[in-house]
Amino acid sequence: MTPSITVGIPTYQRGEVLCQTLGPLLARIDESVLEIIVADQLPDHAPAVADRLADLRKDPRLRYLPLDRAGTTIARNRILAAAAGDIVVFLDDDVAVSAGMFRRYAEVFAGTGADAVLGQVFQSSHDHMAAVLAGTDCPVGSPRYSKDGCWVAVPHYVMGCNHAVLRKAALAIGGYDERFVAAAKNEEGDFFMRLSAAGGQVWYAPECWLIHFSAPSGGARQRLRPLADEWKRSYNDLL
Repeated sequence: MTPSITVGIPTYQRGEVLCQTLGPLLARIDESVLEIIVADQLPDHAPAVADRLADLRKDPRLRYLPLDRAGTTIARNRILAAAAGDIVVFLDDDVAVSAGMFRRYAEVFAGTGADAVLGQVFQSSHDHMAAVLAGTDCPVGSPRYSKDGCWVAVPHYVMGCNHAVLRKAALAIGGYDERFVAAAKNEEGDFFMRLSAAGGQVWYAPECWLIHFSAPSGGARQRLRPLADEWKRSYNDLL
């Protein structure tokens, strides 16, 4: 049986970028996707952005989840709790997905019994975002993952902008650790190491690829802090 999918997008202070991402994304979801949940950590937007989001939210497949607390792990956990799909595919708010990506995710889960799957990420400049989304250009750098599809024993490095989790497996280990706050550096690696330690299987599927544009502002960025504070924020599992 093919598992169902919820697409989850945490977003913060990037309303215009979010709108750029959502339009093409809604056009590319297939029958395996039940819904897209946007966890908005800054629900008050400029009037033009608010109007555009209101238009996008008319699509019944899009669920809008305003949050009163900001934090990447908080947003991920709220999406996990609200999701109707068997699988949650987490994306950033500044990406362009490949055609058929969600169907391929469903096939990998169904065919491997995986508890989580890492997709491939191609990096590109935010300056190229409009051209790529319009289908007129595709300037990308090297893939962040480049080996063949395989089972990953202990994933030490994970890019959160393109990964998928079996919802029940994620909830069984307590979701994402909310002690990782603000930018939540390394929170994805912590999650996957805990999942692996609990006996979960993590697979890498390069056929599930997208382009990440790394928008220059907003998102999970934070002000520079003392090194000791950064260690606490980045390596809570070791302290």
